[in-house]
Amino acid sequence: MNNTLLAKWLWQWLVNPEVLWVHMWRERYGVGTGNHFPKLRNRASSLSKGRFLYKEQFSSAIQWKVGNDRTTLFWSDRWCGGTSLQTRFPALFLITADKALTVENYWKIHEGVGGWNVHFQ
Repeated sequence: MNNTLLAKWLWQWLVNPEVLWVHMWRERYGVGTGNHFPKLRNRASSLSKGRFLYKEQFSSAIQWKVGNDRTTLFWSDRWCGGTSLQTRFPALFLITADKALTVENYWKIHEGVGGWNVHFQ
């Protein structure tokens, strides 16, 4: 597979979620945790499987800019510094109650003041 072409497709998936081919892909395969990338299903073509397998390498090379916080994964995306919080704080990651929540899920505003609300086991 051509990694440059795969990276371009994954980048387009992130920055242009309203284009037709992304809608078609979501309808056929669904999306993974955090709504970032497609899920891998048994009926996927070899091209689709290539995109899926390359997404880990692609994800490690990009950094997320937190916008509305709805799609940025709190623990596994690189949004706070150069590494993911999962990598920076492995002991905390192991005891967190839900490892797949987004930044939006953990950020709470109470009486006009925002703060983190992370639950551990």
